[in-house]
Amino acid sequence: MLAPLRVAAFRRLACTYALNELTWGVGTVALVVLVYAHTGSALATSGLWIASAAAPAVLAPLLTARVDRLPTRASLPTLYALEAAIFGALAALAGDPWPAAVLALALLDGTIALTGRGITRAAVSGALQPAGLLRAGNTLLNVLFAVCLTAGPAIGGLLLAQFGPRTALVAAGGIFLAMAVILVTSRDLPVPEGGDAAGAHGVARALEALRFVRSSQRLRRIVGVHAATLVCTMLLSPVEVIFARELTGRDASYGLMLAVWGAGTVLGSLVFARLRSGATREVTAGAVAVIGTGMLVMSVSPVFGLALVGSLLGGAGNGVWSVSVINRIQHALPGAFQARVMGLLESVVAAASGVGFLIAGLLEGGIGARGVIAVAGVGTVMSAVAFAWALTGDDDAGGPDAEEAAAVLVGVSTR
Repeated sequence: MLAPLRVAAFRRLACTYALNELTWGVGTVALVVLVYAHTGSALATSGLWIASAAAPAVLAPLLTARVDRLPTRASLPTLYALEAAIFGALAALAGDPWPAAVLALALLDGTIALTGRGITRAAVSGALQPAGLLRAGNTLLNVLFAVCLTAGPAIGGLLLAQFGPRTALVAAGGIFLAMAVILVTSRDLPVPEGGDAAGAHGVARALEALRFVRSSQRLRRIVGVHAATLVCTMLLSPVEVIFARELTGRDASYGLMLAVWGAGTVLGSLVFARLRSGATREVTAGAVAVIGTGMLVMSVSPVFGLALVGSLLGGAGNGVWSVSVINRIQHALPGAFQARVMGLLESVVAAASGVGFLIAGLLEGGIGARGVIAVAGVGTVMSAVAFAWALTGDDDAGGPDAEEAAAVLVGVSTR
């Protein structure tokens, strides 16, 4: 799994990818606390989440299509420098925050963040696929993601407790600026296919990427089932804090449950790295079934210890599932579509997460947190069956064969 670190470009991309997730956690915690402290309104914090995570799902593919043909050494540092400026502006507003301005900046930052993730994934593919190291690189990125997903909010909480929201926001901006420097000083980052200048027709190029996905039956199935699975798994997130408190009566239990899920994700990623068979149909569908089983264990747990076992199972399945799906999709994409389709996938993740959050909120009042987790578990197990269907005929490389990908590309380009 560490072999990709021998590639200089990947080392820098992996570093900034991890820091991006870490900084997102720090910044999100700071913004939520800032907005709630100023407004005292749960509606305002919900609006912040919509602005930073849900709405960018619509805007990010358009921005990605505008910048994906720029050299990576120019596009990613520019995006990270813009995020540094945004967090600087948010820090300046921290003393007397104007909610409308905070929401607007959060929307802009969320759009840039999704764009950056898609372009990073495309650059990783360009750097590692020629050496046959893409699967190992994706696995390593998944481990880093899981670690930083857990560490970011914890670090943000410590900064808030010691220094307040302004310092946390300044720290986030400083990290983004450092990320820009790390990438702009690299001479090894891959140049994307399809030109070295941003296209003038971002909407048309975004629609072209969407047509590419829709024109491939396998890609269409994988992305569709992946989105449905995300909706099911995201039912857990809004009610997990309620569930943990009901079991123990302590707020700290929620943090421990998140940490155990993160540890399971790291464990699952390491297991995936050891599998010689690669991202087969059975591995992918089985991982989704493990996630669902873990949530079902949580839903029937009479004690907190058993709930943690379910959380560990869910995280382990998640560690295999996410990297397996990304690996399949990237192998199915020509270089010219890597950034746009991966950006589209990031938007699908954000949109599906929003749907899951909304459904969980509607269900919780009627069936309680434990009932929502049970629904999530059943839905995820059913998604495992759907994945087994969607991946029928797929090869171990992770997606459609080269002939199908080329035929789809020709079909899209002539429309």
